[in-house]
Amino acid sequence: ASRPALALRRGAALVAGLDADPGAPRLQADAGVQRELAGRSSAAAETVLGPHSTEDAFGAYDLLILSPGVDPALPAVQAFAAKRGGAAVYSELGFACEALPDGLPVAAVSGTNGKSTVTSYLGQFLRAGGRRAWVGGNLGTPLSELVLGPEGPGPDAAVLEVSSYQLELPGAFHPKVGAILNLTPDHLERHGSMREYGRCKCNMFRRMGPADVALLPAGDALLEELARIAARGGMQVCHLGGSPGVKVERGAAELQL
Repeated sequence: ASRPALALRRGAALVAGLDADPGAPRLQADAGVQRELAGRSSAAAETVLGPHSTEDAFGAYDLLILSPGVDPALPAVQAFAAKRGGAAVYSELGFACEALPDGLPVAAVSGTNGKSTVTSYLGQFLRAGGRRAWVGGNLGTPLSELVLGPEGPGPDAAVLEVSSYQLELPGAFHPKVGAILNLTPDHLERHGSMREYGRCKCNMFRRMGPADVALLPAGDALLEELARIAARGGMQVCHLGGSPGVKVERGAAELQL
């Protein structure tokens, strides 16, 4: 329940846990929510369980923060977006990134396969080099947990695994470095086509500029096209398996610029 706790931290007067599962845990019992509610008599939390089948199912709320498993194309979500404006519907990633510390460099890793391993290794490399790297995202620890972390010296870098579901609604998400390791058919029951699947992945590049770096698989024309469409401000592009980029031969990786 890090998203409701973060919403309270950011000043929400009411947070609601909405779940189609009638047996889901109640939001009011979450320790993080209780902590944020302490001393705030004007704030409250509620839980609404059961199907959200009507178009006005979310009419009482100002913002929707969707779990990755909730399809933004659901009629109730679409009706809310049409009524409140599309900017009122967030992914957890899009909502949490607005509250990140200023200047915190973020590396984002996506791809159909291998993204958890690469994300974990990158965090280990940074820590071995003396950085206070935070690792999370789709890997298991939501980005909201970073923002809600204890007081004191926080991380000086963040490494996130990001999924196509999270990137459907990227909001202001702006990694300094973004990598898509590969793209093979997956999640097409939700995305509908490889092009739409790739477009969602490439949403991580939307706010990139000339000082930012995108890593793409060498020779993937679809991702190359979609990445450049997404990054309207331009960015540096390097390649996995090509030059400029990282070339792997006989188990050895070489950086070629």
